[in-house]
Amino acid sequence: MKKASFILAILLGCGAFTGIGQNTDELKMKLRRNQTQLTLTQKTLDETQAEKKATFRTVRTYEKQIRLREEVIASYHNQLGHLEIDIKDAEDEISGITTELQRIKAEFTEAIVASYKNSRRVSKLHFVFQSESFNDLLKRITYLEKIIEFRRVQLELIEKKKSENSFKINELSQKRNEVERLLESAETESNELTKDKEVYDGLVKDLLKREQDLKKEINDRRERSRLLEAQIRNQISGDQSTSMNDAFQFNALPWPVKNGYVSEPFGTHKHEDLKNIQTQNNGINIVCNRSSQVYPVSSGMVSAVLQVPGMQNSVLVKHDGYYTVYANLESVRVNRGDSLEVEEVIGTVGVNEEGATEIHFEIWKGSLKLNPERYLIVR
Repeated sequence: MKKASFILAILLGCGAFTGIGQNTDELKMKLRRNQTQLTLTQKTLDETQAEKKATFRTVRTYEKQIRLREEVIASYHNQLGHLEIDIKDAEDEISGITTELQRIKAEFTEAIVASYKNSRRVSKLHFVFQSESFNDLLKRITYLEKIIEFRRVQLELIEKKKSENSFKINELSQKRNEVERLLESAETESNELTKDKEVYDGLVKDLLKREQDLKKEINDRRERSRLLEAQIRNQISGDQSTSMNDAFQFNALPWPVKNGYVSEPFGTHKHEDLKNIQTQNNGINIVCNRSSQVYPVSSGMVSAVLQVPGMQNSVLVKHDGYYTVYANLESVRVNRGDSLEVEEVIGTVGVNEEGATEIHFEIWKGSLKLNPERYLIVR
């Protein structure tokens, strides 16, 4: 318990204890989501033997894993904070119940002693027949009934309070066990986080030594992206329909794959540690499980099936004035002109040059590129 309080105090002091207002169920859901993503990132790293292969994508994967571990650790400590409050409340309740139980027992004991003393002086029957009138008789009978009822109620209260106390003590024990479990899990994640950061630092140093190779890798990716963009623009400009349905702006869209995480976000980004490196992404990249199937995020029509060297197959789907792009597909099950519903399979995700299963996904509104993460359901 001292260890939990110490950790909590440190987190509060350094500002790492965020989201304290979050409800415990939300925290647990976020924790499960992060743990699922952590499993997938580790699986990706294992599949690509990333420890032996320093590439920009590997560095990004480790960055993602480090962020997830930090979020998991923060979630553990957040839960510890809630448990500390719950434990204090439970201890206060146990203290209150114990005090109340002692009071009831004292009252009951006092009543029993008084009853015993009275019974030695006069029997209950004699007490009743000493009545001076019929009304007095009824009063004395009622008085005796109240004494009997008082004893019964006091006994019931004692048993009830004992039961409440037992329940609260058991609840308190469970919460303390949960604290120990969370502390152990947080310590395990902290150790793994330290290892990940060590590997990450090594990969960055390796890449910095090979900056020219890294720049070539980034330029190759930029060229593939340029070729894909040119084909998309050519297809959109040749499309005569200009309907601009705004459904994408108001509806959370399902992901194009059933599992996965964003391995590279939308837009232009400078790397924090690789100072001379800048990446540009027209959509988002999603790492997922091997052989994952791809689905349209909304109903639409296949506008084109495209091929770009290094990106395998790409499918352009039209949704009125909007378009979605599904690139790096190993196989495609649709043809130009096909009508699609959300649960229909477009194809299967392929692997990238490092061996990770990764889909590239874009959203366009006419000729304008949009950030897909703003439209997809939050995972």
